[in-house]
Amino acid sequence: RQFRKLAKTLPELRFLEIDLEEHPTLPSTLSIEQVPTVMLYVGGVEVARENGPKVMDQVRLFASIATGRELLE
Repeated sequence: RQFRKLAKTLPELRFLEIDLEEHPTLPSTLSIEQVPTVMLYVGGVEVARENGPKVMDQVRLFASIATGRELLE
């Protein structure tokens, strides 16, 4: 999967993929209304959120911002 591949190339960042069936209370706790949802946290504070079909583009953008590196597909 693209998500796991990107995570392996950026060991300085922490990527989490959560199975919502295993954690059914998280959607309401984190106000997740659509799957997939990507959230960017800095210092434990959510600073950005995106959901929908273009989510991998957003993951790359968030990772680029966090690392200062341009990430290609």
